[in-house]
Amino acid sequence: MATVIIETAAGASCSIEVRYSSGASEALGLEPTTAGGDGRCSWTWKVGQKTTPGEWPIHIQVSLGDQRNSLETSFIVQ
Repeated sequence: MATVIIETAAGASCSIEVRYSSGASEALGLEPTTAGGDGRCSWTWKVGQKTTPGEWPIHIQVSLGDQRNSLETSFIVQ
């Protein structure tokens, strides 16, 4: 299992994209979400046993009204 948690403004819309060598993941748990009163958005998904080892990019987009921001990070599958 993998988990990503971000902090943003309460009520912000948050989306995540995890990319593997085969393309964007469609795993359950990677659906868009809305930040709660604490400003947190979180996603937890299962990394398949056959996922190619390596460092894989994660792209997160956040919006609230006309404000938008994005974050790039990655995680390692061993």
